[in-house]
This record gives sequence, C-alpha cells and structure tokens, in this order.
Amino acid sequence: MSQVPKLRGNAKDDRLRLQPPKLTAQSASLKDFSANWKKLQRHLEEEKLKESVTNDKEKAKLPHVQSTRKRLCKEHKTQDRWFEEDSPPKKSISTEGQSSSTATPEEQQGMTKYIAIDCEMVGTGTSGDASVLARCSVVNSYGHVLLDEFVKPKERVTDFRTKYSGIRPRDLKKAVEFSEIQKEVAEMSKGRILVGHAIHHDLKVLMLSHPHRDIRDTSKYKPFRVHSRGKTPSLKKLAKIYLQTSIQDGEHNSVEDAWSAMRIFLLHKKEWERSLRKSSKWKKTGS
Repeated sequence: MSQVPKLRGNAKDDRLRLQPPKLTAQSASLKDFSANWKKLQRHLEEEKLKESVTNDKEKAKLPHVQSTRKRLCKEHKTQDRWFEEDSPPKKSISTEGQSSSTATPEEQQGMTKYIAIDCEMVGTGTSGDASVLARCSVVNSYGHVLLDEFVKPKERVTDFRTKYSGIRPRDLKKAVEFSEIQKEVAEMSKGRILVGHAIHHDLKVLMLSHPHRDIRDTSKYKPFRVHSRGKTPSLKKLAKIYLQTSIQDGEHNSVEDAWSAMRIFLLHKKEWERSLRKSSKWKKTGS
C-alpha cells in the first residue's frame, strides 16, 4: 500500500496565500452600513427636492390678498379658519346673503362680502386719555386673518394700556406706518360689509368712514340688548352667551375679538338682514 506523500511546508503556505481573505462579521456590517447610509442620503435629497417643488406650487395658488400680508403677528398665524370644526358650514355667501356652492380653500382665504375688524388703542397726551391706533386686525367670514398689524402711532405714547390692549413698547418698535394700514383697510372695506363691536371706535382711530347701511355692529343690534337690560352689551358677554367661550380675560386680542364679532353676526345673520330689509321698506313707504 502506497503512502500519501507529505505536503511540504512552503507549498502549504503558497496555497494559503492564494485563498481570498475571509470577511469578518464586523467588516461586512461596516460595508452594509456604508451602502445603506449612501442610499438614505440619496432618498432624503429626493424627498427634499419633491417638497420644495410642492411648496412652490402651493404658494403660487394662494390669493393675492394673502401674498401682500407677510407681517402677520406670529402668535396668530396658525389660528386661521376657525369655522372648520364648530361653526357655520364652509360655504361662500352670495349677493342675496344665502349659502351657495362649497368654497375652495383659496376662496376661504380671500376677501368675502362680510369682513370683521377690531383695533387696539394706546393713549397719548399728558394724561394718556387720547386714543390712537396701535394694532389693527381684519378677518373674513371664514375666520381667515386678512390683516393683523401693529401700527406706529404718530404721537408719543404716554399710556400703553397693556392691561387691556395687550400692547407693549417692543411691539411698536418695528410697527407699520399708520398711513399704510389706513390705506389698506380702506381698500379692503370698499364695497363690503363691515362687522364689529362698537365699530365706530375702530373707524375713528383709523380716521375712516363707512356707509351706515354696510355696517353690522353687534353692540347696536337691538335683540342683543335683552341681555344687558336695554343697555349696550359687551362683546365678552355676547361671546359667553352665544359662543359659550370666554374672551377678554385680561389683555384683549384684536384677532380674537374680530373672530367673535363675526361668529356672533353669522349666527344671527338671516334674522339681522331680514330686519334691515323690513326697516328699509318701512322707511320708503312710511310717512
């Protein structure tokens, strides 16, 4: 029986050198990690590009009235369209005051037949009794904020009335010029119906006038006076009764007050408009 020849040491070493090196578990995992990381980076770059294109398209769809309002007070940017959950349906209002076809998101953010306004004032003069405009807010009938600006007073402020107005010196440092806000509100309200509470005060500090027939003032609507023994009811009381919400607990908020006035008006809109039409007919046919 022949014997198996023994391998020479140098031949074995040669065979070992010819074999490919074995990958350890650690080196394999590092290679997989590197490949996955590159794949994730590519995916994130693609998603970022898609998001950028989508945002550009959405911005292009926004109405002109919003594109001109880039200085909205930060704390109210996210509170638009409060009718979505608990108030009247999202329908556009026709010239007859009746609900028509469902409004698109763009229409809900634009100008409507009815707009609500509210202003915050500060005091000037020696005793601080003279009221001047310091903040102006306008919302449409869907609750979308069309305008919300701090306004730079022409006179030196001697009483910021912060306890009620919510205005502080820092708010007016980069405020908008009065003439700019006055002009914008005048353009917004032209041919539209203004809703508000004691709206004559707002128009006075804006130094503007508006046709009486195109004003819906919740402080002067007679059916509301039953809640204050025939006197002028406060917006705070009306909001508590009709909206079951508490407002003006301390510092006032002009956006919140404009919202509240609009919501209260829309809840009574049919009866309100009907009473105005009857009053108008009586005046034409009366003695």
